[in-house]
Amino acid sequence: MKQSIQPAIAELEKMFKVVNRKLYGNTLPEPAIIIQTSGKRKHDTWNFTKGGNELTFYADILSKETEDIFTCLIHEMVRLYCHETGVHIYKGKYYNKNFAIACAEVGLNCENGGRYGWCKTSLKPQLKKLLKTIKPAPGAFKIFKTRTGGPKSNSGSKLRKWSCPECGTNVRVGVLPENFPGIICCECKVEYILIE
Repeated sequence: MKQSIQPAIAELEKMFKVVNRKLYGNTLPEPAIIIQTSGKRKHDTWNFTKGGNELTFYADILSKETEDIFTCLIHEMVRLYCHETGVHIYKGKYYNKNFAIACAEVGLNCENGGRYGWCKTSLKPQLKKLLKTIKPAPGAFKIFKTRTGGPKSNSGSKLRKWSCPECGTNVRVGVLPENFPGIICCECKVEYILIE
């Protein structure tokens, strides 16, 4: 049975509309959302054109957890907002402090990521609550997952990355047996989730 990427596009469009209404008062132009399923690019991008905007998501991003996808979408919406309002957020490929300020205004944490500047974003609690109110369709992004249900791993390593959904602590652990009860965060007392 052939699977479609249409549910994922519909979910991204729904998320965009809700965020546009709640955070930007419907001032952002709606983009054409494109999913690229092949190629070497590892990040998402806007194409700003006279005919309209295109937001390209790469399939590897959509293999992640819904919160990560939502974070990426809002990150790209901040870029669109800055483009539309004339806020300069780049110096070459480097995100400057203006981007971090624009992120903070909508509830994104923004950290300096090294060679690309202020580019590492994550959700603050108010955006996590907004995501819960959107109620993303279960399985909308399942076509991008591996058979084991987790994101694809790029490395040949047998180590897998696990993350605490509460505090964000990451650990790398070898392949666990199927009957293994799980990994518990010592700080939060919640089970880690498989990231890659």
